[in-house]
Amino acid sequence: MSIHRVIGRVLSLTAMLLIFGVSVSFAGETVIRLEEPSGLDRWGWPVGLGFPFRTGELLDPAAIAVYAPSGERLPVQVKTLSTWPDGSVRWAHVFFLTDLKAQRIEHWRLIWNEPVKSLRLASTVKVSSGNDGLTVDTGAMRVYIRQGGFRLFDSVRVNGREMLSPGGENGFRIITVGGGVYESARDGASKLVVEESGPLRAIIRAEGVHRDESGNALFDYICRTVFYAGKPWCEAEYRFTNRDSADSVEVASLSLVTSLSAPSGAFRGTTSEYKIDKFWNFGHPFRIYSGEHDFFGVFGGAVMERHDGTEVTGIGYESEARSRWWVDASDGFRGLTVSIAEMSQNYPKAVRAFPDSVVVDLYPPSEKKPLIFRQGWAKKHTILMAFHEGDAESAGSRELCFRWQSPVMPWSPRHMESGALGDLFPYSPHKYPLIERALRAAFVAYESGVGRGMIDYGDSRGAGSGERGSFMQNNAYDTPWVAWLMYLRTGERRYWIRALSAALHTADIDVVHHSTRTPVETGGIRIHGPNHIQYNAEAIPGSSVAPNHEWLEGLLMTGHLTGDARYLDLARGVADHLLRAIEAGWIAPVYNAKWNGARNLGWPLLALSVMYDETGDERYLEGARKILGDLETIQMENGSFPITIGPYTATAPLHNAIVMEALGRCHAITGDSRAKSMYLKCADSTLRDLTFPDGELMYISHPDYRSGYTSMPWGGYHFGYVYTGDRKYVEFPYPLIMNQLRSRNLGVFGEGALSYPLRGILFYLTHADRAGILRDLPSF
Repeated sequence: MSIHRVIGRVLSLTAMLLIFGVSVSFAGETVIRLEEPSGLDRWGWPVGLGFPFRTGELLDPAAIAVYAPSGERLPVQVKTLSTWPDGSVRWAHVFFLTDLKAQRIEHWRLIWNEPVKSLRLASTVKVSSGNDGLTVDTGAMRVYIRQGGFRLFDSVRVNGREMLSPGGENGFRIITVGGGVYESARDGASKLVVEESGPLRAIIRAEGVHRDESGNALFDYICRTVFYAGKPWCEAEYRFTNRDSADSVEVASLSLVTSLSAPSGAFRGTTSEYKIDKFWNFGHPFRIYSGEHDFFGVFGGAVMERHDGTEVTGIGYESEARSRWWVDASDGFRGLTVSIAEMSQNYPKAVRAFPDSVVVDLYPPSEKKPLIFRQGWAKKHTILMAFHEGDAESAGSRELCFRWQSPVMPWSPRHMESGALGDLFPYSPHKYPLIERALRAAFVAYESGVGRGMIDYGDSRGAGSGERGSFMQNNAYDTPWVAWLMYLRTGERRYWIRALSAALHTADIDVVHHSTRTPVETGGIRIHGPNHIQYNAEAIPGSSVAPNHEWLEGLLMTGHLTGDARYLDLARGVADHLLRAIEAGWIAPVYNAKWNGARNLGWPLLALSVMYDETGDERYLEGARKILGDLETIQMENGSFPITIGPYTATAPLHNAIVMEALGRCHAITGDSRAKSMYLKCADSTLRDLTFPDGELMYISHPDYRSGYTSMPWGGYHFGYVYTGDRKYVEFPYPLIMNQLRSRNLGVFGEGALSYPLRGILFYLTHADRAGILRDLPSF
């Protein structure tokens, strides 16, 4: 039988199955590229990444397998993150433990829908529950966590040896400026939840509040402790949230106390440097400290201080005696190694080592100024806790911390190939090397302005003076999403680092977790402002949130790639807030603030359309339709959308472009014909009415603001080409975009310096290439 007849039979059978409503799925394969970044070999190292699948492509997440470069099939732990309407998997997070050789780049294989036989695991993590708590056994350590009165751990045993002091003053402790002492261990009503249970990884989530001795509460918390099969270490992801009724709380210190078992030998405190590969050992209590002058990098590190407060110094700047952000306390028989993720970027931080305890200062008590923590803020820290026998050197604490501080970031071409990213411009270093160089240079320029410190890290400061002089951008125009797009195109780890830090900042600081001023703003994302908060934003009384500055795709992508459901929940929370904002009249015209216009409807329309696509929830579709109706009522006769300046009705390419992107995306997701019709009218008006004769866009059509404007969110222009095939829609912005790319920093200073233009350029370039007009940049 010929191959053509075989294919014909298969296609006929597939068609019959589809006619009768039977789902069909076929085997698929992709690669996972892993780069070892620390310069150290790794064994059984945790790796995880979310993968997208097309409708009907994967019915059973158990039908996923991972193969190492050697050809060995590895055990995997898979969880479904979202599904298609037919019930098939849309996003699944795949987790496995694997070996990596130092500084090597190798490829693993991900295969789905092939027969998968069960594997016998050398080591598993097991969770068992009793009436009063949970026990986690990784095979290398056994941990007991009591239900109620959360102390992080109540017992830790390594090879049968107890590491902790029974009944010690363990747990998280907050001391306020007024002297109040609030502890997680005092909350008898705290709850334990098994969020994920083996065989390779277990996650235990504790929820509660910090209480003082009278039972008064301050800041609720969620602590997710992550355990891995075969590992004597775990990660504590501790997040506290201010839901206090006051505008802010002044915190004097915030610490995690871990009481070790009684010493059986002489105390030995240990840390190490990075560049010169040197250990530092102390016979008395000591601490490491990261403050404003600490910095991250191969020459960076935390200050080391002896028990009398004097600093340990080196000889010249080549040494400087800087700790590589880890501390160990041991007595030669038992020990605990601790490290804080991104310690220097999230200063101030300290870790103190004593013979009988290790104290992690998430806000050190020695600070001259208190931490002013605003209502509605949250903050997450991740802490490595490694228990061991013997001392730090024999336990390999330095090597463990170096590996842990340099996480492995998996990359796969699957995200581009699956279509999940739409028309994202593919990485083209050979065809368009200077365009790629320009994109990279623009990202580096953005990186140089990324904030540091406990509140600012993951965000950047806007340019300007006067009332805008101290504005933080709050990741305007969705910096996490754009950074993720750059990562998924290229696989460069710097993009992952910035995407994740920006998403964490958005999730912690910019999302409103609680509001007594204006409940409608709860769940929304704050507009840029001084110290991240600007009340009465865009003339909405009492609100720090404005719907014309809210985005959720970065949160969604973070949840999809990391598997952390918190980000998915927060994205849904933004969409729910927008529905409440519609009901409150925040989105529909007429507007009150001086710069308000059609972007008030454009960005919410985009967000609700995306969330409808993500969830299929009809509430979001109805919200999008409501906004479409409002846009219809204000679209001007020439097709543009108005922006009012006093009695003058003007138009602005910026606002038109935002609405064009939203209308194009809405039509692609919902198929609503109104969106396409409004789009074409608006696009034609922008090209016809809002340009100078030389082809440059106007800032605003008002006579006093009719200056040139060469930068904007370019995400809407290509839809005209998609709809009509007319190249004018991609030809018009071409010289403006190419000139902007040549500027190296995208020609944007201040708000959204990275995401403002790139959120559109990264898609525009694809269609310019398809239209045959794209040329590489001239040499620069």
